[in-house]
Amino acid sequence: MLLITWRCDAAMLIASVLFSLAAATAWASDPKSSANTAVADSHDDNCSARRIWFSTGDRRGKTICPGMIVKDEERIMDVLKTLAQCDIIHGNLVIAFFGYNEAENWTQFSLPRLREVTGFVFIYSVVRLPSLSTLLPSLAFIRGRQLLGDHSLVIAYTGLQSVDLWSLQSLGRGSVYVSGNGNLSSMDGLDTASLHQLDPAAATRDWIQA
Repeated sequence: MLLITWRCDAAMLIASVLFSLAAATAWASDPKSSANTAVADSHDDNCSARRIWFSTGDRRGKTICPGMIVKDEERIMDVLKTLAQCDIIHGNLVIAFFGYNEAENWTQFSLPRLREVTGFVFIYSVVRLPSLSTLLPSLAFIRGRQLLGDHSLVIAYTGLQSVDLWSLQSLGRGSVYVSGNGNLSSMDGLDTASLHQLDPAAATRDWIQA
């Protein structure tokens, strides 16, 4: 019944998400492959895939890390430990496909220094995640230089009870998509009215429901 009642654009979004995730995974394994540069080249800041991939470094006191896909339960501790040192992610942050059987307690994971993501943030099918307040306590800016469909922030099919992105100040481009989160009872910490100052038209494309 859920599939039948999806909006058409929601189904298309999830399809594009899965395609982007597969492409991004392939690119991450071989960033210099010409067949896998579409994800990187879709950035509109004239950065090449090579530059984006090797953007990790300390610039003006900020640790800049490349885009990251967190979807391997066996490596999650190592990946999140690395990301915990990042102030800026130059690319996209994707956290996806952690089901009911995961051993990890997401309330213990945190990216305390992360303030900016230059692409999009995609949190999908992370069941045992009650809130984003611990995971992303300092996230202030999502630039949207690469979008997922029309969206720079996508939260779908998670176990969230509340959003709690209290530090989030601005979306550079793109809209917000929140859907399929059956336990979500509060949108506190996601003030969409104030997020679209740089791209006011994006507010009309927001799609927010539990």
